[in-house]
Parts: sequence; structure tokens; C-alpha cells
Amino acid sequence: YDRNLSDVSIFDVQDELSKGIASVIGDLWGVLGQMRQSRVVRGATENLDSNESVAYGNAYFRTGSEEEHFRAREIIEKAIERDPDNGDVWAQSANLYMAEHQSSHNPLPNSLDRCLKAAQRAVELNPGSDRTYASLATAHFYRNEMRAFRAAAEHVLKIAPSSGMRTTQMGSFYYRSGDHKRGMELVSKGINAMMQITSSPVPGFLRVTYFIDHYRNDRYEEALDEVSKMDMPKFWAAQAFMAAASAMLGADEEMEIAKTRLLDLWPEFAATAKGALQNLVGEDVVVDQLLEGLRKSGIEIQDD
Repeated sequence: YDRNLSDVSIFDVQDELSKGIASVIGDLWGVLGQMRQSRVVRGATENLDSNESVAYGNAYFRTGSEEEHFRAREIIEKAIERDPDNGDVWAQSANLYMAEHQSSHNPLPNSLDRCLKAAQRAVELNPGSDRTYASLATAHFYRNEMRAFRAAAEHVLKIAPSSGMRTTQMGSFYYRSGDHKRGMELVSKGINAMMQITSSPVPGFLRVTYFIDHYRNDRYEEALDEVSKMDMPKFWAAQAFMAAASAMLGADEEMEIAKTRLLDLWPEFAATAKGALQNLVGEDVVVDQLLEGLRKSGIEIQDD
């Protein structure tokens, strides 16, 4: 702790320390959460307990790998069978069903209906949890139920005001709902809080809003810098973002590398690009701008 103590009271120091410690321990992306994720991914997955099953799902969201999504969904559904009264398990199942829609990973019928049902069950089981309410806010957001989303999001922020991850997560939804000012304020506040707590990189998916804000405002150099920090080589969207921004900037070498990686990950991307980006990004004007960049990169995007 290296803060200048000359102009603060001991109570301010205690409050700041307690918030930081709580976030390191309790935040999904704090030190302990990352240690658990690393352990379960490296080990055998046949006999994971409920907490380990949730951690495996968190590891998927760090990488954005479709293969890991498939395994994570299988693992969490087995956890539900074993532990049907665990709200955290239901919340993670909601998140993984959401990813079928948001990230176009292993989609099955009625993804968002299953997402909402699982999130509602999670909140019933654990109404005081930011994790369960965050899954509910997520479900409402992707179902375009904005009034219900805002109510759930504000409850998340009330439950976990010191969680940088939750603040960033809810901010990203506010931004993509069209409330750019509030969204960016929350995203910046959350990411800054996370960076103060640990030296570990901020999870890449939490940086998407920064990328979108730069790209929509023609700040392509800054957009490229941001997507580079995402460090998600197995996530098709990171490669699509890199290809589009590189093309708009005229950075041909980076564009070709990203385009090759994108089409290796998803050979049929050109046929489904518009729908996939709409599910992920939301705002039509940004989707159109991204499609412009992707077409400029040489990908023959099909209208759907």
C-alpha cells in the first residue's frame, strides 16, 4: 500500500483497503479466481465440483474459444444435475447459453429462452448475489428487454459497488444499449479499479467497449491498440476487429494476419458476418462500420 497518508484519515485508509481486499478475494477476475481457473483447465474435468465447474466456465470467457465453450457447457450442465440448488451454477449456465447467441458458439435452439430461465432460477436460489443478478441483467439485455435490464443492472451495481469486473460488465451493456456516456463512465471506472488491484491483464472481453468506442469514432490506431490488449487469439471477434481496424488504417500486414486467423477459426464467417456482429455488438451503425472494414480487408461479406 503506497498511498500518501498525510492528507487522509485512518478511516479512509481502512475503507480503501477493505474494498481492495474484497475485490481481490471476491472478484471473479481477481487473483484467486484466476488461480482456480488455471488449475481446473489444466486438470481432469470429469469430477469437478460446483465451484470448479463455474471456474471452468470463467476460463472460457477469458479465451473465447468455441471448443472450450462446448466443454464448459457440458461441465456446467452436469453440475446442475449434481447440485440443482446452487445459484452460482445456474448463473454460469445462463452465461454459457448467452454465449451461444452473443458469440455464435455451439448454438442450440432457444438460447436466450434457456438463458433467461437459468438466470431467473439463479436469482431465486441466491437473490443476494451479484453473480446471479448479473446473469439476469445479461439475459434481459440480449433479449432486448431494456427496462428489466436496467433494473437488474442497477441492482448488480448496488450489491457489488467495489467489483471492477461487475462495473465494467454492466457499463458495457449500458454502452451498447445506446447510453454511451454512462456506459463509458462505468467501463472506465471498472477497468481502472481492476488495474489498481492486480497486475494481471484485464480480461479481453471487457475491453470490447473501448474498441467499439474508438472504432465508431474513426480512431483506428487506438482501436488496434485496444484489440491487441484483448489477447484472445481463439476468439473470432478479436480477429474480425483486428482485420477491420487494420484495413481502415491501411496496416496491410496486420490485416492479412488477422484475416487469416479469422477464417481459420471460422471458415464460413463471410456468410454469417452481419448476423454474428449484430448479436455481439448490437448497434447497427457500428456493425455497418465493421462490415465496411472487413470488406476493405478483402473478405467477401454476404448480405443476410
